[in-house]
Amino acid sequence: AVSAAEQSHIGVLLRHPLRRNGTPVGLGDLIAEALRAIVRADFAVQNTGGVRADLPAGDLTFGQVFQVLPFDNRVTILILTGQQLRAMIKHMHARKGEVPYVAGLAVSREDRSIHSADGAALDDAKLYRVATNDFLADGGDGLDAVFKDVPTERRTDTDYDMREALIELLRERYPAR
Repeated sequence: AVSAAEQSHIGVLLRHPLRRNGTPVGLGDLIAEALRAIVRADFAVQNTGGVRADLPAGDLTFGQVFQVLPFDNRVTILILTGQQLRAMIKHMHARKGEVPYVAGLAVSREDRSIHSADGAALDDAKLYRVATNDFLADGGDGLDAVFKDVPTERRTDTDYDMREALIELLRERYPAR
């Protein structure tokens, strides 16, 4: 049985479906943007395996968002050097053969170069505020080796649920009214 919460409309009306790898902006990158926006991070990284469905056109329900993000992940902020951020993305790309979903970044599938969305190079030594999910921050998808040198004081676990972050951004961009 479908609960009332799952059937409840969230105030979002999509004129077209949002697909995980759609263009110009896919749902996965939109989720990364939601993570970045809710904590005002420089960049955000979301693993492809954490996004499990597309969103259909129409008046969206919480249940549809739940199908997209079925895990109870929270938004986590990591303060990473440019070198650590680049290592994170390259590791995820090499492990799955897919570029992770990102916000504020551009990742070339051809030469695997990584730079900010405005074209600026990442400074290897500079510290950046990176939003991600707690699964990845905990070393999921094999990232424990990449994050072994990240001190605990450069990690902030938030109370933001990823679904809440996504719903907030969807309401902003695709209001039902």
